[in-house]
Amino acid sequence: MSTTTSSLSLFNGYQILSYALVIALLAYLYFKEIFSYWKDRKIQYVSPIPLFGNLLPVFLLRRNIAEQLAELYRNTTGSIVGIFMLNRPALLIRNPDIVKKLLIKNFDHFNNRSVGAGVDHARVPNGTCGLLASQDDTWKWLRKTVTPAFSASQLKSTTSDIQNVTEKTVDFIRRSSDKISGDINIRDVCSRYSIESGCSTFFGIDPKCFSSEISPYMVVNTNLFDYRLFKRGVHIAMGFISPAISKMLGLEFFHGDSTKCFVEHVRKTMIAREDNMEYRNDYLDIIREAIESYDGEGNLLFNTVEIFVANNETLAAVLTFCCFELVKNQEIQRKLRAEILEIQKDDKSIPCEELCQLKYLECFVKEVIRMYPNVPFLDRICKKDFLLDEPQLKIEEGTSVYVSLLGIHFDPEYYPEPHVFNPDRFLNDSIDWSVYLPFGKGPRMCPAKKYSEIIIKSYLASVLTNFELTKSSRTTEKMVFHTKGFTLQPSEEVFLNMQPLNNTQTVY
Repeated sequence: MSTTTSSLSLFNGYQILSYALVIALLAYLYFKEIFSYWKDRKIQYVSPIPLFGNLLPVFLLRRNIAEQLAELYRNTTGSIVGIFMLNRPALLIRNPDIVKKLLIKNFDHFNNRSVGAGVDHARVPNGTCGLLASQDDTWKWLRKTVTPAFSASQLKSTTSDIQNVTEKTVDFIRRSSDKISGDINIRDVCSRYSIESGCSTFFGIDPKCFSSEISPYMVVNTNLFDYRLFKRGVHIAMGFISPAISKMLGLEFFHGDSTKCFVEHVRKTMIAREDNMEYRNDYLDIIREAIESYDGEGNLLFNTVEIFVANNETLAAVLTFCCFELVKNQEIQRKLRAEILEIQKDDKSIPCEELCQLKYLECFVKEVIRMYPNVPFLDRICKKDFLLDEPQLKIEEGTSVYVSLLGIHFDPEYYPEPHVFNPDRFLNDSIDWSVYLPFGKGPRMCPAKKYSEIIIKSYLASVLTNFELTKSSRTTEKMVFHTKGFTLQPSEEVFLNMQPLNNTQTVY
């Protein structure tokens, strides 16, 4: 009996081993076929690892996606490089002329983003795509509809709202900084400022970020896009890494329940405006009018979520990086303050028009977002086969292409001493603007560029004319980025010292 049992066990063992060998052989043949894609086309490529492609450091949480793309950029040469996002062949574009060719001149071939391919549009017939993930005609209509919200005349009408927010910010800093050390969590301040300014200018809502410890809108913002939570981070990352898997599993880019909650609140705000015959001519009114003339309520309302999150996540981070560099570069801080004070009026006000014309302030902001581009890579997916002439390659339909902003912005060929913070490099328009890409390029570049610059400059003006920013005992020496998500975010809270310059508050 024992002999029979032993024989069966041995047989089962051989059977399992045989299955394992067959599976291993099939896997080997599969990955050999997939990973020879760029070699067969005589395109230089980075050797991949089975299952992970070129993204193993991302899965080990050593780097975020943007840092990994930058590493691939630094370790290669040439105009284009073949890479693998898991088992999916993709292209990393290193040449700015090819970037321009794909994103501008041949936009009809590369008009959609990879993340949009990860949305199962059949599951969302009423529309849950904003500008980020929408495709083709839906994107065109959305872009045309929301662009007026960022026009020069529209931005001018938000001046009083921005002034109100900057005043609240200064008051909050005075109340919140440690009375002995002057230490303050500047990341928290910048987050409150960005949410407050976005809700006020876009939606006419007072989120009460400065009058309460934790505003409900701060909670919603965290829940919508908290990539620090493992599950959220996976959902967001997979939208860029593997749209096919994201689509197959129905992964959500934004947290579903929080999205519904925010959209419902926006809908109620719109109804209240109609009932009260209130008209502010802001973003909310623009989409309200569009909804009345087009059956696109779902996409338009969902785009309010993207506007809300994009404003808060990107601006809060950029403003934090601004303050971090001001602390590290005291002479630059003094030079900026002196320039701003030159246009300050007797009543301590700083006119928006004159603020936007300050040359050194403009250079400072440009240098910050060169070193810290908050959306640090661009992605597109080839819509139809495209013939690249130099080097010769047919980019096949469905192939994703990536542009590493961190790679280009820190390339010494374009920016001498790229790791040195130097606003002077932007004086006299000496930069080749084809290698400056913080807002993207082409028709899909960020429509809120001017708005973002005004919000950033207004914040800097109010802070610099009211406080001196210096290091505290908790100020980090080097900025380290969070390893999850796809935007650049500090890995931990950023503390610094903010001492009042005087008792008279500057009014923007």
